[in-house]
Amino acid sequence: MKTNNNYAELVDHLVSTMPTSSPTNSQQTVKDSAPFNTQAYQNYKAQVDKQREIYSEMSITEQLYDLGYKIDTACQQLISLCDKIIEENKTS
Repeated sequence: MKTNNNYAELVDHLVSTMPTSSPTNSQQTVKDSAPFNTQAYQNYKAQVDKQREIYSEMSITEQLYDLGYKIDTACQQLISLCDKIIEENKTS
């Protein structure tokens, strides 16, 4: 048991003696470096808020169906586009 207490004391000592520093330019937080003041972000936020309103009136099951359908549709479009590119590359 003495070993565990000694270990905890050592960890506490190391943590308490660690230097504190603010992030450097290369270590900035995502929030500081993200473009939150752009029109694109404002548009995105408005779309999310609108979708949140719609989802607030739906059950969780309906929300999952809706999101699943959107994901399935987007994946199908991507697959079709990839198939088209592959087909074009075969004929070139």
